[in-house]
Amino acid sequence: MTADLPDAGLARVAEETGGGYTEIRFGEDLAASFAQVADEP
Repeated sequence: MTADLPDAGLARVAEETGGGYTEIRFGEDLAASFAQVADEP
């Protein structure tokens, strides 16, 4: 199964605007990603 990858510009826009970016890939543990997002101010 091949999933579409996110636009490479998303991480760049997040960085340039002071935002956060978390990429979630198929089969990864979502708990770690959600914890990272929840820890953002």
